[in-house]
Amino acid sequence: MARSRIHAEIERLRQAGGSSAAPLANGQANGHAVRPWEVKPSGELVDTGITAADLVGLELPEPKFAIDGLLCEGLTILGGRPKMGKSWLALLLAWAVAGGHDLDGRRSRAGSILYLSLEDTRRRLKSRLEMLQAALGWPVPSTLKIHTAFPRADQGGLYQIVEWLSDQKGNGRLVVIDTLAKFRRPMKGNGNNYADDYEALGEIKSLADRHGFGAMVIHHTRKMPAEDPFDELSGTLAISGAADGLMVLDRKRGADEARLFVTGRDMPDSTIKLKLDRESFRWHFGASSEGIDTSGRHISPAENRIEACKAWIREFLGRFAYPSKEITEAGAKVGFSFHHVRSARAELSVKNDGDLVSTNKLPGHGDEWWCGFGKIENWILRPRPGGPTVRQSDSPLPENRTVGNDFDIPD
Repeated sequence: MARSRIHAEIERLRQAGGSSAAPLANGQANGHAVRPWEVKPSGELVDTGITAADLVGLELPEPKFAIDGLLCEGLTILGGRPKMGKSWLALLLAWAVAGGHDLDGRRSRAGSILYLSLEDTRRRLKSRLEMLQAALGWPVPSTLKIHTAFPRADQGGLYQIVEWLSDQKGNGRLVVIDTLAKFRRPMKGNGNNYADDYEALGEIKSLADRHGFGAMVIHHTRKMPAEDPFDELSGTLAISGAADGLMVLDRKRGADEARLFVTGRDMPDSTIKLKLDRESFRWHFGASSEGIDTSGRHISPAENRIEACKAWIREFLGRFAYPSKEITEAGAKVGFSFHHVRSARAELSVKNDGDLVSTNKLPGHGDEWWCGFGKIENWILRPRPGGPTVRQSDSPLPENRTVGNDFDIPD
């Protein structure tokens, strides 16, 4: 692609419709305001059109997938909560495509990858690559180019992507942007968040559509749950509306198993089972089922908050007993109110040995209330920073308290 075309491409994306400014200014200078329907559009913004009959008669190529059922040409968003393994998953997908490796039975098509890892350092990425290589046994690809610093979209980032595509001479398969917040232009602050979100993703999608490659953008989900997991993507509905494909990683904190919810314009809805290898942090792809199966999610729909809170308390108190105050504080951090926690604890508290027990009769702890599952004499009290766990019969807990120490995926 000639450099002049690259400049023209970026200017078109930056100033969509900007060519109408001159006629408008001329009209105002002549003493009258030009009405919107009097402005002639730029030739770059108008195609020749086609009749429905001609369109039906056309033979058009099928969409090109980088990985079958997962990554298609166009814009795909991969969302999930922080520290749940999105970046590890994105790196695995990029490596599979760069080397043309099938991924647990899913066919990939080899091509060059541009990976913008904008929240990481080279040291961290080197460690991740070494860990994944030990698990995968794949050669480290030279077709996977990684940047840890890159211009924002409005500061030359789009231009750099088009230049990279030009250098690949048609072999550019995938661009990974981790994360959207680090690449998009800053919000305009005019109150139109929907327009800002759509514009931020529309620029990336325009490039992907125009040049026939896949763009995978990593994005966070919000704390508040939704019945539809794709509604949990942070931002306005423009985030999901602008994309061709959506993937949401759904994992309980501390769990090895997860699910990947997938939907898109060129692929059916599906739910894919994932399993995490804790030694290498390599995701294994399991069976895929049709439809979006949200049963048993770690957070239930908003109308069922007490049941969701009960499930969270069982997870939170799975290994240790905690002071009641800390349970309430931890619940608030994941979106459960004092009422949710109190009601959930009441429903979990019965007289059986395996159920939730609350007591203020722990020697050495004054009248502070503690909660745990099972018999009090078997409780292991929550860990303190840098120290061992403590059985109920051991010495009193120190003053410095923690909210928990659940397994998490490292940065």
